[in-house]
Amino acid sequence: MQDVFALYICDSICVDKGDDNFLNYVYEYAACKYLQDGDKLSALKFIGDINSFDVEKNIETTCNYLNYSFFKYINEKYTINKIVEISKMKNNIEYLNIFNKTLDELRKEWIHYELNNNCSLVDKMNIYGLENGITEEELIQLSYFDKYFNLKKINSVDKINKDEAIYDVNLYFKLLKATYGAYNYLGGDEQFETAYNNIVDALSTKEIVCTNELEEILRENLKFVHDSHFTIGNSRDYNTYYFNEDYNISYEKNNYYMEVDDKKYKILKINNDENIDQYIKPSLNANGQMSYAIYIEGKSKQFFINRDIELDNNNSIKYITIKLNEDVCCFQKPNKIFEYNELEGIPVLTIKSMSNVPLDKSALEWIKSANLIKDKQYAIVDLRGNSGGRGEFCDYWIEELTGQLPVRENSSYIISSKQYIEIIFEILNYPGYRYNKYSFYYPSLYETLDEMINESKDKMEIKEDKKISVEKINTEIYVLYNKSTASAAECLIEALNDVENVTFVGTNSSGALLSNVDGAWYLPNSHISVNMGYNLHVIEDENFKEGEGFEPDIWCNSKDCLERVIKIIQESKDGN
Repeated sequence: MQDVFALYICDSICVDKGDDNFLNYVYEYAACKYLQDGDKLSALKFIGDINSFDVEKNIETTCNYLNYSFFKYINEKYTINKIVEISKMKNNIEYLNIFNKTLDELRKEWIHYELNNNCSLVDKMNIYGLENGITEEELIQLSYFDKYFNLKKINSVDKINKDEAIYDVNLYFKLLKATYGAYNYLGGDEQFETAYNNIVDALSTKEIVCTNELEEILRENLKFVHDSHFTIGNSRDYNTYYFNEDYNISYEKNNYYMEVDDKKYKILKINNDENIDQYIKPSLNANGQMSYAIYIEGKSKQFFINRDIELDNNNSIKYITIKLNEDVCCFQKPNKIFEYNELEGIPVLTIKSMSNVPLDKSALEWIKSANLIKDKQYAIVDLRGNSGGRGEFCDYWIEELTGQLPVRENSSYIISSKQYIEIIFEILNYPGYRYNKYSFYYPSLYETLDEMINESKDKMEIKEDKKISVEKINTEIYVLYNKSTASAAECLIEALNDVENVTFVGTNSSGALLSNVDGAWYLPNSHISVNMGYNLHVIEDENFKEGEGFEPDIWCNSKDCLERVIKIIQESKDGN
């Protein structure tokens, strides 16, 4: 993983020629080397040349995550002083070109050096070659990277011939069997081979196949795969919610009543359905008071839908049609992944992604933010629009809050293979870049990933990972989420699901926990992108369903959710 982090840094040079960010890395590395050699004076000299580099706070962290193989390789070719001398030519265009050319050549040399000595592609990508019948060459065809880890240029394709289409299908189903974590859980060979035969039959009558048609044939025959991370092509079906808060609805003596024209009517049917419990939800009204409202799930992307309501007042039947608006996240995207605010004296933690991005260290602030609410009476955690990332960001926040990792009662079944995990972590997603910056703060996070690789066998296996739940925390926390809250963000919901003093507010979450999304591939002839995960995570919770998500305790539309929760907290404070 360290090698890939270095590769990521080197790769950025080829894109941003003469980028000062890389020069900072060179200076930092020089500082690290001098510090390791005990020459603190020289180390501080180089640190002084680094833009916005905090000596006191960051020097030890820098030593932990910057001393990787590319720099080691450079050090074998040139002395540190020579590299720094080259880097200081940056103000001269002629020498800058020499500097970039030198680094480009070193990068290529380094890749070949690594392939020939430490991490041969055969060793890393020869997954299941004998056991499951997929070869190294086929994996390279399916990967977005060539055998030297360079990103391929992939153009769109409109049409292919029948043989090319069937070749893609054959390769795709080999990949599914070899790498998809939920393969056996969703029916195994019997289910997938039936789908394969149906797809080949559909293609056998065609000489030319449009790629969008092939995509649709694949999707139609694999619709039994209820996995929100599993995708074919760029399209994905998203459920949404529609709501109506225009009427006062109450619950009395096992019946729901609606006020219409100053009269109270018992609700008999919604869209001719007597099972009205599934549509009427406990909710927060505009004043922050508990009430009931109508929420209906729908797949179609419309701004609103209409529903017919059948009402009864002393045997006087009345029919009305109500308009339900789509629940839409319309709040502004923050400048950072994480933001901490206090509104009306209430801490509000807004986290928009469970992964870091370059130059944004606010993800670390998110993990540490749990300490800011430990001694507070109330707090709000806003997960609306958080589509996920890495579950570790949830786990370590929970650890900061409760003192233990992670708080789940459910069992997690992990499909793993040593070589496949190495591909995912080292080749496809550059996780060294994501994780190594945090290894100083959370060394167990990095160790966990290493253990996952080291302890995995060379074949698929199932591991049962049982978690122990925390029963109660001191702070009363309101967690806000909606249909756009998915994947790793739902891990936080799962972890807090049975904890006292936690109330969930919003609409159903996305429901994307069965697997993960680390397996990104494309079919070599049609260039259709396909995504699947290597994990299988079985949620033993009746409140969760894949594709439907976790249901909140209190329903509220996304637009007004935060303001209404603040009002209900203020009322609770006033009541005390």
